[in-house]
Amino acid sequence: LPGPGCPRRRPARRCKRPVRHRPRGIPEENDMIIPQKTYREPSYDVVIGICGPISTGKTEVAEYIRQRGFNYIRYSQVLALDIARKSTTIDRATLQQEGWGIYDGAKQYELNKRLEEHICGSRYVVVDGMRHCEDFTYWKERCFSRFHMIYIETDFYIRESRYVNKKDTSVEYSDALAHPVESHVLSLYDKADFIVDNNGSKEDLYREIDKILDKIL
Repeated sequence: LPGPGCPRRRPARRCKRPVRHRPRGIPEENDMIIPQKTYREPSYDVVIGICGPISTGKTEVAEYIRQRGFNYIRYSQVLALDIARKSTTIDRATLQQEGWGIYDGAKQYELNKRLEEHICGSRYVVVDGMRHCEDFTYWKERCFSRFHMIYIETDFYIRESRYVNKKDTSVEYSDALAHPVESHVLSLYDKADFIVDNNGSKEDLYREIDKILDKIL
């Protein structure tokens, strides 16, 4: 029993309803999760993120998934709009420079939020060009088990050959690969739900993607 002058403690009550959560944040910080009791329908049914080094075939995979009914978005969409406002030529070099400026300025979370605005209500989304752990964290927090990341793996010399055959070769492949904005790509390997080998034909690649989609959908 409590002694004289000690307040009596109220008995603890059990929560009868499951506690839901919703994000809240301010521009200076990432969204935080606070409890709420009302249930909200998830914004997306499936979101697939595509990552991997330059010229592994990320866009090839993302475009193939788009043909399966997914809304296609990529980080360079937002970066290109920013570059266009500066009346600067849009190429790989300026995209990398703009992307690194955003990441180095601690605005990667903001970039992901701006990218999400391009989804336009679709419930099935494929996101092309993830480069940083912050990209993975953003979509994992937004979608949890509805988010799946695919890492595309290709031998170096095959990647280099594909790169040289592209229109934009103003930057040597080794230089493009060594840019700071590409330095965190390998860190996504261990976070990926699926690793896809893209050293064979397009038909081989598409078969692997079909297997993944059959597991997800």
